[in-house]
Amino acid sequence: MTQGPAALTDGSFLGVSWWDWLAGPSVAMTAFILMAVFTTSGTFMLLFIAALQNLSGEVTEAAMMDGANGWQRFWKVTLPQLRPTLFTVLTLGLIGSWQVFDQIYTGTKGAPGKTTLTPAFLSYQSAFNNQAWGQGAAIAFILFVIIVFFTLFQRWVLRERSVSNRRMRPYLSVANGATATVVAASALTGPGAGSPGSGSDPDSHAPDTTGGTR
Repeated sequence: MTQGPAALTDGSFLGVSWWDWLAGPSVAMTAFILMAVFTTSGTFMLLFIAALQNLSGEVTEAAMMDGANGWQRFWKVTLPQLRPTLFTVLTLGLIGSWQVFDQIYTGTKGAPGKTTLTPAFLSYQSAFNNQAWGQGAAIAFILFVIIVFFTLFQRWVLRERSVSNRRMRPYLSVANGATATVVAASALTGPGAGSPGSGSDPDSHAPDTTGGTR
């Protein structure tokens, strides 16, 4: 099939017809990517839904009372609590993307022009088809090292971080001001302040030295 429908051959983008855009060898890999997204997105969404249902609403309500808008609540409150689930989803997606094999084996076997050749299928092809067992094992080991490296990198990116002094400075100033206000209020309303007998009449508790009646 060399000619496409008129709807694709008449229009063009950047001087290339829509049919030529869709007729290249990379379309096969695009189809595999869309299939992988379709088959794995449901599982990942279930993980996120389960994590969202386990989040405490008290923290979100506290953020709303502090005046945080929707984007601030998502970025500063919800997303940090989803860090373990986000790490799990990213790790599973990373492993799945580097170990794509069954779709290629049952589909194109690396064709056309090796545009759908994945590392996992290349390892299988080298070991079992070409009888190059050492090369296949080396490819598998390198693939293992790559997956471990990116997993550790994701773990480092999603690690728990301490709040920097620059970000803590506004909160510390507010906290110090509130502490000073509480101390001043305690000094004004403390024991003995404003109580009867502690005012401006120093002779009210003086002993009677007049000797009784006049």
